[in-house]
Amino acid sequence: MLAGDSDVEEAPPVSVLPRNKILILGPAGKDYQVQVIRDLFNIEASADDRILRKIKWSNKYYELDVDLYIDTYESLKTWGAEFCSEECADVRDVLAGILLVFDETTDAETFGQLVEDCQFTDEKVLVACDLSSTELAPSLERALEVHDVALVSWRERGTNELGEQQGRDRVRELLDIHPWSECGLRMHAPTAAALAELDPLQADTPLDSVVTRIKQARERYLEITDVQAADEYATRIAHELTEQLLPE
Repeated sequence: MLAGDSDVEEAPPVSVLPRNKILILGPAGKDYQVQVIRDLFNIEASADDRILRKIKWSNKYYELDVDLYIDTYESLKTWGAEFCSEECADVRDVLAGILLVFDETTDAETFGQLVEDCQFTDEKVLVACDLSSTELAPSLERALEVHDVALVSWRERGTNELGEQQGRDRVRELLDIHPWSECGLRMHAPTAAALAELDPLQADTPLDSVVTRIKQARERYLEITDVQAADEYATRIAHELTEQLLPE
């Protein structure tokens, strides 16, 4: 017999941790993570650091605090088996993404398979950062794209012939356009003021929804090979975003 309502204990509220943690993973015995943290976040980490909390990530529109998890592996395949296990489910759930720093192509290939095995592609920033001095094969980039993993060569700068960001600038771009839902995103005063000036009712427009829309539009734009069609698509998206921020 089912108990009456008065006899049923209320379940305690579930605490959902924000997905504002970034795992920076690299081979044991090397200081690649220290270099990447210095270049990306402008802070000095030591080889012994494992967690760096409340690191500010900021751009011209917003800022938020992220936690950096730092880990190493002797064998990425062995590390991946543990990461994909049920025991690590809570860790996977709070991660915004993983930056793999590597110098062996086989590690990048293993990382792509690891992401697939863990089904770890739901709104994650996934980047394989090559810190070697060798030229990356185009086939590796295509293989990782299948798993939603971006491949960057850390030594590259600026933009390529297609106008796309390269190296650490590409990683910054990926972090900037990440939705960061429920992560305490703080709009800079000029951004909030601009939204309020457009329409006071729109001052509370969730910035993460706009960022998500821009991210999706950029990915679609890069897939369009016809120049005229791409320009028409960009114009339409700009109009839709204007309608979102400036409703009639």
